[in-house]
Amino acid sequence: MTLKTTQNFFLVIIFLASASSLKAQKYGDVKAKYSDKPLLFMENRGQIVDRNGGSHPEVLFSAAGSGTRIWLKATGIDYQFNKKSYRFTGSQADINEIPLSAASQKFSVALQNSNPNPVVITENQSDYIENYYLPHCPQGILGVKSYNKIVFKAVYPKIDWVVYSNGAFMEYDFIVHPGGGSFAN
Repeated sequence: MTLKTTQNFFLVIIFLASASSLKAQKYGDVKAKYSDKPLLFMENRGQIVDRNGGSHPEVLFSAAGSGTRIWLKATGIDYQFNKKSYRFTGSQADINEIPLSAASQKFSVALQNSNPNPVVITENQSDYIENYYLPHCPQGILGVKSYNKIVFKAVYPKIDWVVYSNGAFMEYDFIVHPGGGSFAN
């Protein structure tokens, strides 16, 4: 190898190394940007279906973020926690986030003996909307609204259930009005 060939070889190596780290940095910036987004509750207008295409009208709102999916129903919440493992090879495949393995856990929290038809009030509507074009709705479900707070009025006598986002996290409260809270049966 001549000196000029050696210099060119090292220049190419330095260029590739810097381009690779630049790619990783940009990807990391994008991932960080979207992991900080607030949790939003999307109304269900028919876009929520299971693997077999079956609709789920009992799901009133859904939310997703940081490997978690949440489905709000009048009588409780379904949670699904997803974890994916990736391998780093420095190849183009890393950009596409091809998982090496994936694990999922789902559980439900039911409001026992609650009102199955509470009045639902949405609050703090976000500017963010989604449009869905799915096999079961090829014409599209357009302008699906998102909210930061959902109130389920009178899930129990004189008790409201308030579900809201606190940044990227979901929280909920039970508001007990005067005369509420007696569960002696």
